[in-house]
Amino acid sequence: MRNIFLLAIFLFSSFLFFEITYAKTLDDPFVEQWAYTDINVYSAWDYTLGSQDVVVAVIDNGFDTFHPDLFTNVWKNVDEISNNQIDDDKNGYVDDVWGWSFVSRDTNSDGLIDESEERGNNNPRPQVDQFTESEKNSGVFNHGTLVAGIIGAVGNNKKNGSGVSPNVKLMNIQVVDEGGSGSFARLPDAIYYAVYNGANIINMSVVGDITGDVEKAIDYAYGKGVVMVAAAGNSASDLNDFPLYPICFDAGKETNKVLGVSAISASHNIASFSNIGSNCVDITAPGENIFSTVRYSPKYDLNEQYTGGWSGTSFSAPLVSGAAALIKSIKPNWAAKNIYKALLSTTHHTPSTDEDVYSNLFGTGLLQIDKAVQYALNEVENSKFLKNIIVVNGDNGDHTSWDFNTGDDDKVLRERALSGIDDFSFYQYLGKTFYVTAKSFDKTRWRISLYDADWKKIDSFIIEPGGEISILVADVMGDVQPEIVVAPKGPSNTLFDIYSLEGEDLYTHILENKHNGVSFDKFKTEGSNKYDLVVLYELDDKLTMETLSGEGFSKNKFFLDSFSKADKVSVMNLDSDDQMEYVVGGGLGERPLVVFYDHDGSIIKKFLAYGSYKKSFSFIVGDYNYDGEDELVTIPKSNDQPVRVWNKEGKKVAQKYFFTDFKTNNIISVPIS
Repeated sequence: MRNIFLLAIFLFSSFLFFEITYAKTLDDPFVEQWAYTDINVYSAWDYTLGSQDVVVAVIDNGFDTFHPDLFTNVWKNVDEISNNQIDDDKNGYVDDVWGWSFVSRDTNSDGLIDESEERGNNNPRPQVDQFTESEKNSGVFNHGTLVAGIIGAVGNNKKNGSGVSPNVKLMNIQVVDEGGSGSFARLPDAIYYAVYNGANIINMSVVGDITGDVEKAIDYAYGKGVVMVAAAGNSASDLNDFPLYPICFDAGKETNKVLGVSAISASHNIASFSNIGSNCVDITAPGENIFSTVRYSPKYDLNEQYTGGWSGTSFSAPLVSGAAALIKSIKPNWAAKNIYKALLSTTHHTPSTDEDVYSNLFGTGLLQIDKAVQYALNEVENSKFLKNIIVVNGDNGDHTSWDFNTGDDDKVLRERALSGIDDFSFYQYLGKTFYVTAKSFDKTRWRISLYDADWKKIDSFIIEPGGEISILVADVMGDVQPEIVVAPKGPSNTLFDIYSLEGEDLYTHILENKHNGVSFDKFKTEGSNKYDLVVLYELDDKLTMETLSGEGFSKNKFFLDSFSKADKVSVMNLDSDDQMEYVVGGGLGERPLVVFYDHDGSIIKKFLAYGSYKKSFSFIVGDYNYDGEDELVTIPKSNDQPVRVWNKEGKKVAQKYFFTDFKTNNIISVPIS
């Protein structure tokens, strides 16, 4: 039998606490530790504390499911009914409410391991009831609980410390026993279990010999976009000469599927125990004198909840997994390769006289979580994944959504905040969704209102643009926080106004002559940390297309001659490069023409979105079917026509009717990506 061993744990005799100044203050008494300071966890918390929509699978020797500082963040299989002896969710595992143990145990005490016992059981929590004093003193049974706490111990609860991602879900998967040994043969099952049950990130602080089945499981997980982080091991060996797994599964391969992590000391030297090897090690993180949660069971004289002095690459890896969880909370649609880029391109790299030696020890360098999070906040996404669109009847506040993944639409709900609105937009900030609505008093004064994802009002303010308006929300000023951009639909000298979320007027772009109304959208260009605006307006009898920065700097401008009237514009990546092309739609009373334009104003493609329909329609651009290509979603203002999805060749790929029980001419929609 091939054995896999948990990475060695080194326990110092004394606990060291440090005085640390940090940005985001959590109230946990032991939140301060050198490892967090040196990888800038505290400043990363200024941007995000994580999200419970992100699931990190801890494949280890099991963690303490009901630990007071973990339980709130523990993943629960809500599709499974506890202890009814039925596989309710049909995932192949009976009663797996709190995860699964793949460790074979003689649970019926008959002296044999039968087929069902070989499969494991539904209790991945380390069993401590039969421990000897020697086993208790070894501390190995704490391993998984330590790892889980580093990733995601609950923060701001006035207990113990906090995980790197204090808001997360931790999936408990046991593959080795409390003493640290077990068969590598069960690791593939553990990986498949994690992926099937929705894990976004898998932490593997385990090492062992190669098996082809594990490699297939890793390929499968990576293909599903799952981040995998593995510890380097603690035998002070060079993995280039003596490879271990799973860290070395992608050694010598073009695609980096597993992030390998070595350990450093507080002096930023390679830890004396850490394995090294540039073929397998991608990044380094602190691995000495780490503090975290431990198995808690006063009944069996395990009275500590949180201790320090722990060392090993086992505890470096979860620092990286926690960082990945923070990034995933900001960019929920990012796959593993995107998160790897964010982590590896933002490390602290000390200049070296021998870069080969440096990479052999540290990979790309020392994890810097704040920079990785900022990278994620600012990174361009040329194709925006469309999860679904919200469709609203602005007359009465009825709203529903079209889930692009399943093709289903939700039931129609009525939201008072949406009743009588003229426009609305959404934005995601620090991993959370917010809505902004515009509602007029008398077509001269408008109330701009901000809501959270549950439509609880956060704030509102009044503006007086003098006529009907459109709104969008985006970070157009480059300060990370989004702004509200307002454009007039009718004649005005104002092209657009920019307001802070608190209602402060930040900038107004004025033209010398009056235009006849503005249509606009937002987009990012390669290398930019903020959104630009694409603006369509009629001035001096000419339809003008212009791209501008939030400060009003003009970047491109040309005139259109395909329309007598057009009132919608966006950008669309038609050729999968780093530059976006333009898409324009016909206005009210005109044919429902859609035209794709190149950067110089030349026509690439044009087609009719609806036959003889001449009422207004809007559109949304994004990746509808997750194929890496942009599609165009057209939404008619009247519900007697369907919402349609078009590919870049102008071919219809899907359509759906909404609000068919009554007639309305005030359909408004936004994408939720």
